[in-house]
Amino acid sequence: MNLRAATLDYVAGAYVLGILTPRARRRFIRLLQTDPAARAGCDRWEERLVGLYLALPAVRPETSTWGAIVTRLQSRASGGVRPARRRQLLAAAIGGTVLAVCWFYFRS
Repeated sequence: MNLRAATLDYVAGAYVLGILTPRARRRFIRLLQTDPAARAGCDRWEERLVGLYLALPAVRPETSTWGAIVTRLQSRASGGVRPARRRQLLAAAIGGTVLAVCWFYFRS
């Protein structure tokens, strides 16, 4: 695998997981429209991850969890969280989700 293919695979994975910065996401979306290799990379990542998603049982969060989510969203809407901190929180949440999915998938 050459450097371009490795980079493209990395960015495609980050795109599918939703962890690209807004600017990188917009650039990658433009690339998807013209580069079949980019589209194929996304397809491969989606195929890898759909099995993990389908293997997870549905879980209903506690009522207090929904309350905390609503409070945070309202705080963000009023400018309570700085953009840099928001990205850090999002990256941590996505990372935790990916780890949880992998743990459930490989535990079986």
